[in-house]
Amino acid sequence: MAALDAGAAGFLGKISPELLQQGKAPASEMFSSHGRVVGGSRVAVEGDKGLLMFGPYMSLARGKYLVTIVYGPSSGDQIWDVVSQQNDRATRIVGGKLAPTNRTDARVTTTLDLTKKAIGLEIRARYSGTGKLAVHFVGVKPLTQ
Repeated sequence: MAALDAGAAGFLGKISPELLQQGKAPASEMFSSHGRVVGGSRVAVEGDKGLLMFGPYMSLARGKYLVTIVYGPSSGDQIWDVVSQQNDRATRIVGGKLAPTNRTDARVTTTLDLTKKAIGLEIRARYSGTGKLAVHFVGVKPLTQ
């Protein structure tokens, strides 16, 4: 399995490539336009809708990757997606709903099968403004070719 190369990955900010690959990169180190930081997590504030978490704006070579989001509790209509920059805008690769849960270790996992290099890749969690949402960790792990 190939490791994530921080030099080739593009902007990662404070995010450790090793923790990102292990699915243990703290959500608090991702960007946010809403919510607050509690420990290493991003937690939504009731009524403050928008992107609770996004980033790390990394580049990934063609190949297969496992993306993980660890979250909870969650209630209401909260969504996640993975986007990359194409034609100067964020283009969705995959996404879905964050299932309601009282757990603090709920997971979304999905496999990305990139047929070409992805530039400016972001993992995002969007809060609807009602209900609850906390995001704890994210990960991007290269899979064996």
